[in-house]
Amino acid sequence: AEASPKVLEAISKAGCAKLDVLISTHPHADHIGGLARVLDEVPVGKVIDSGKVHTSKTYEGYLEKILAKDIPFALGRAGSSFALGPATVMILWPMEPLAGNINDCSIVVHVLYDGFSALLTGDIEEPSEQALIKARSLSPTTVLKVSHHGSDTSTTAAFLSIVRPAIAIISAGTGNTYGHPTANVLARLKASGAKVYRTDLNGT
Repeated sequence: AEASPKVLEAISKAGCAKLDVLISTHPHADHIGGLARVLDEVPVGKVIDSGKVHTSKTYEGYLEKILAKDIPFALGRAGSSFALGPATVMILWPMEPLAGNINDCSIVVHVLYDGFSALLTGDIEEPSEQALIKARSLSPTTVLKVSHHGSDTSTTAAFLSIVRPAIAIISAGTGNTYGHPTANVLARLKASGAKVYRTDLNGT
């Protein structure tokens, strides 16, 4: 995937001169394709990665860049958390041993700040959602970044009944060939009471 300048544009627009922490959820190109450009142009204090081995050129190039710049590198695992100023970032997933499915190795974080929270789910699928429910790791959130671009593999009714997002954000390409987001997921989100925003309809 070609590195999109949109992430850099957003960082620049936010007036952000450096990134304290960069989290790469999992090594698929549609999630890390733009990060090499970010690492080139923005100072990064630390990288947190799933550590799921993937042999793509995109992932190898991204790891080489981190190594060349001597950026501290850590694995994101359930149960750890860190502060970003007054905000708390809790890592809810993955747990060891990592799943064979790369999507189910995605780092899931819950960001808490002064009564606001955002649950960022990468591309986790139903098995991970079930494990998070069983571990009682989930709680209601203001904003949900809908997993796996609104694919039917994810965002189950059981998951939504606990997370109960006020706002759901779906990242999906305009006219994508995958059929994302699916009608089933949109119906489940509607039933949960979430207000839905989609990048294919509402832009970035």
